[in-house]
Amino acid sequence: MDRTFGSPRDVSNASPDDLARALNRVVRSLERPARYIYEAEYEYQNKRRAPLLMIGELRGPWREYVRRNAGSPRFSAGTCTVRRDEGGRVVLELAPERGRASGAAHARAVNAGLMRRVGGEVVFVAAVATADAATDGAADTAQTDAGSTTLAAPASTPRPVPDATPDTPTAPAARIPEAADILARFNAFKAAPTAALLEQLSADIEGWRARRAADPGAAPDPAAVQIEKLRTLLAQKGQAYVAAKSG
Repeated sequence: MDRTFGSPRDVSNASPDDLARALNRVVRSLERPARYIYEAEYEYQNKRRAPLLMIGELRGPWREYVRRNAGSPRFSAGTCTVRRDEGGRVVLELAPERGRASGAAHARAVNAGLMRRVGGEVVFVAAVATADAATDGAADTAQTDAGSTTLAAPASTPRPVPDATPDTPTAPAARIPEAADILARFNAFKAAPTAALLEQLSADIEGWRARRAADPGAAPDPAAVQIEKLRTLLAQKGQAYVAAKSG
């Protein structure tokens, strides 16, 4: 979208309908996680106020916009992942890394405006650190010190962690977690890291990868890129993070 709206000033000279058209083009072609910026009451042309949702690389003036607004309760920025629900409708999963605007009320505001025009839905999810955050063009918006873009405590409550352990000897074998389970467990690990959790999380990832490798007909998983980056991240820095937090 930043090819159409290269700066906040460009959006201020446009209408919400203009932004919705650009958003629609982007989400229909987005295949990998991208950066997002959300503002609850952005001032468009003619001083009209409505939600703003920008998705793309978001460099230059947009990075400065993130820095200026990071403390606002009406603002958030982070990673956007696109998936489709069972009916084929576009769902944007927004994982905030900066700002506090990420509740259900904000999702409803976007869905009633911009996403209604796009024909999709926005949901806010727990943020997940990625291995390439330090080199992402816009990822410095999530940095506070060296390494903080990798393993930092989540800003919001992590998703519930499913229990994959059998309760009795006759229970079915533990299922291999889905990608969403792994990402949720990673958030729980960040909040209370232990060597046991690190070992279990790493095993879950390997099981997930093995299952997908054994099924060449498996449907594309939008979270696959995040899982692969998470695998690298844990291998490189997981033990050091546990040691630092337990020391």
